[in-house]
Amino acid sequence: MKKRIRWTKVGPSPHRERGEVFSSSIKVLLRTSRKYEGGICDVQIRVIINREQTKWNLGFRWPIQYWDETAGFCKPRFKNDTQANDHNMEIRAAVGKANDILLHYRVTHRMLTVEQFKKEFQSYFNRGSFVDFMGNQIEQRRMELNPGTYQNHRAAWVKIMGWRPNLMMTELTKNTPNQFDTYLRQQYTNINTIVKFHRVFRTYVNQAIKEGYNVPSIYKGFRFHSTPSKSRALTEEEVARVLDYYNQCTIEEQRRVLRRFIWSLLTSMRISDQMRVERNWLVDGRLVYVPQKTMKQGKVINMRPPETAVKIFNEELQITGGVEMFRHPCRQVGNRILKRIGEKLELGTKLTSHTGRKTCATLVVKHLGDLHAAKEFLGHSDIRTTMAYDFVDEARKQAAANVLEMAVGKQLNKKAPK
Repeated sequence: MKKRIRWTKVGPSPHRERGEVFSSSIKVLLRTSRKYEGGICDVQIRVIINREQTKWNLGFRWPIQYWDETAGFCKPRFKNDTQANDHNMEIRAAVGKANDILLHYRVTHRMLTVEQFKKEFQSYFNRGSFVDFMGNQIEQRRMELNPGTYQNHRAAWVKIMGWRPNLMMTELTKNTPNQFDTYLRQQYTNINTIVKFHRVFRTYVNQAIKEGYNVPSIYKGFRFHSTPSKSRALTEEEVARVLDYYNQCTIEEQRRVLRRFIWSLLTSMRISDQMRVERNWLVDGRLVYVPQKTMKQGKVINMRPPETAVKIFNEELQITGGVEMFRHPCRQVGNRILKRIGEKLELGTKLTSHTGRKTCATLVVKHLGDLHAAKEFLGHSDIRTTMAYDFVDEARKQAAANVLEMAVGKQLNKKAPK
């Protein structure tokens, strides 16, 4: 994406007599001087003003082979690559902001230097744009947020940009959450996803209030409640059906989703950690990593996974080359694919990315009968979290009923003496 503007001052300006020409150009490019593993580079925006240039990162990276150098856009890596669409929206917003600053200086007949441009770009959100304020705040907080929270906040920001790209501080009213809610419900049926976006939105509205913006507390009185998951663990027979389907499946997108699901089933790994898997996590048959959820506590998972898990890991490693393992497609697309697979296999529960972890916990308790072993295997800090899982399947309920029948029912059914 490149735009070159060139003009001569025509207003009452001291530069007019000198015939000074003001020129500028904007381009989005990859920082190829520093490549990360797998050929991934930082995405930068470059601005040149009167032959002086400045560059800065836009806060994300992209593979070289999927970069459109001419247009300055991310090319999709696979069908329905939502991350590419989100990053392209961020690129448009950054370029639009830069053009707005250049245009402002042109129409006011003011000279602009590279240093002044950098200051203007960084303080752009102070002009009253809530979207720019939120984006700037997220980047400022990046080091204090864990990677998953940072990605969730960016996803909410992108969602707000898709809804109201020019949302101003003055446009925030008591009705704004209801309007945003209507927009979200047109795209999502999962109430927990909708609530997640609302909570992030509320966080930065409150932050704007703290920093002195004349913004009302728009979420005061707005009620939203997440709902507990209705999915249950798979039975061993259902697990066998899923594994058989994976072995026979020839659709690569489904195989990638199922590999991630089976990996979770065999290792109890959370989806947030699956998205972070690197090739060096599995060395000499041992899986060693720090879970994102308990990263602040420094808890390390060090285990020898089942042989089938190692096989799944190696298959993913061969397909991806060790780059962004288990990351694609995104969680939302993956859950839609799992749902269709579950319906096709006529499973008795909704298949989601969390079903694998829940099934893993259930099988551990069923076969070991040890809740504490399940706690350690799942990486829970508190056993009460482990106890929240529904470990009792129908077979165990029936077994409990049979025990009660033998212990109590026999006595009750004895014939009374004549």
